[in-house]
Amino acid sequence: MGFMTMIYLGEIICLVYILFKIHSIKYIKNINNKIISWIIPSIIVFAIFGLSFINVAIFTVILAHFVLFMGIGDIIFLFINRNRENKIWKYNIYTVSFTFIYLGVSLFFGLKVFKTTYDIKTDKVNSGLRIVQISDSHIGSTFDGEGLYNYIIDIAKNDIDLFVITGDFVDDDTKYDDLKKACSAFSEIKTTYGVYFVFGNHDKGYYSYRDFNTDELKNELIKNNVKVLEDEYVEIGNDYYLIGRCDRSNKKRLSMDKLVLGLDDNRYRILLDHQPNDFDNEKNYVDLVLSGHTHGGNIFPANFIISMLNDKLYGMKVIDNTTFIVSSGISDWRLPFNSCAIQEYVIVNINK
Repeated sequence: MGFMTMIYLGEIICLVYILFKIHSIKYIKNINNKIISWIIPSIIVFAIFGLSFINVAIFTVILAHFVLFMGIGDIIFLFINRNRENKIWKYNIYTVSFTFIYLGVSLFFGLKVFKTTYDIKTDKVNSGLRIVQISDSHIGSTFDGEGLYNYIIDIAKNDIDLFVITGDFVDDDTKYDDLKKACSAFSEIKTTYGVYFVFGNHDKGYYSYRDFNTDELKNELIKNNVKVLEDEYVEIGNDYYLIGRCDRSNKKRLSMDKLVLGLDDNRYRILLDHQPNDFDNEKNYVDLVLSGHTHGGNIFPANFIISMLNDKLYGMKVIDNTTFIVSSGISDWRLPFNSCAIQEYVIVNINK
């Protein structure tokens, strides 16, 4: 079953539920003409469905949450209100209001980007390193090209030694003009050691309708002074290695032992890996892993599924000698909602 098929099937289930909910209203249910009593809610449901043509993804999220919270409300009020004939609809006012508040707060956290800072101490280095990480911009979702350009310029007002992009810079719906505009920001910012990029699962595209290909994406990055790392490393100053790992979706990516072969154990190793789901194989091979991909769980209840598919949903985790940092990203995938984490760019300060 395809993704969009699942979306439409979910919509149908939700709309049928709403149909019965509307029909259960006393003034509609008691209409003498039974056909009319079903025609009225059907018209309302079809009108609601018409909104899906504006934006299917956003419509589905809103609809699903209304139905989810309304269903939870029905179950709760079934137990607390024995004489529930016709009164349960009144209680649904509370669940509808709660849904509006919930989605409003989620929209706020889906559009506002915060700064998150981590400080790491290590004996491996003599000089400190200040890293700025952005992840999961999905250009075209909450940032168009101009918007991301301005935001990168703003982020670069921080003193930066190293700027890293940990995947999903673009998406299937990203326009080439937006890509070019966003990339141009990297040629204007100042860093000590440059800007580096690794691919995420969306960067190479899942569908053929995008108006640029992977080579054009790489070319735009490279011509704007961004170094693309695909299972390779670079030396950063005298104390650090920066290793860019191919995304998990690339079946040919190297294993960790091959990726670090020949590297000096005394240098601090930083790994960029888009998806945080290979912790057991990455621990102890490197000192720090920077990832994205999860969007911090995005929105309830999808966060439970996303959590099961990854080693960590959000934040910092230390395993043996390796520190893992998972960013929620600066944008959401197709949806301007986030109820499980903030949108962020990350600053990592590494010092002795």
